[in-house]
Amino acid sequence: MANANYKLNRIAPSVYNYEKALALKPNDKEIKNNLEFAQNMTIDAITPLPENTFKRWWNQLLHIFSLDGWAIVTVVCMLLFALSFIIYYFGKTTALKRGFFTTSFVALGLGLLSLALAFQAQSNEKNKQFAIVFSAEAEIKSEPNLASEEAFVLHEGTKVRVLETEGDWQMIRLADGKEGWIPATDIKIL
Repeated sequence: MANANYKLNRIAPSVYNYEKALALKPNDKEIKNNLEFAQNMTIDAITPLPENTFKRWWNQLLHIFSLDGWAIVTVVCMLLFALSFIIYYFGKTTALKRGFFTTSFVALGLGLLSLALAFQAQSNEKNKQFAIVFSAEAEIKSEPNLASEEAFVLHEGTKVRVLETEGDWQMIRLADGKEGWIPATDIKIL
């Protein structure tokens, strides 16, 4: 559907369907490439806010596994910790005790780190709701009513993050940090 919409020059449905396909197959290079082509057809050029080095490393580490993957890593590390600690506790030689003591605390540290990453992955899944602007030109308001002042204008195909809903209005945030209210009829949730 995304390819058909792209060939028909329908920007918003094309971007929407490529994003849906990317959600189903996150590491597909063809989908990512086609999505870039579709996004190049959009009018709005939004440059994302820069990330500091620590945040970039944390996000790269976070995306190694899914939420379920981080949960499995946590359980395996905690089992390794328990097993190593039991062997340390009942071990007879000093070298054996020293080795398993070190192993148990390394496993504990990795288990706690993977637990933190699992909670972060769960939080990201729960709090990140995105949408695509389907209106040819949408006025973004500073408050959720038609009489409020216009903050900025978006065009079809632009990806936004939905922060909250109030009646028929959605509060959105762009990748560059701008926020505003848009009528719910002008966007389609991914």
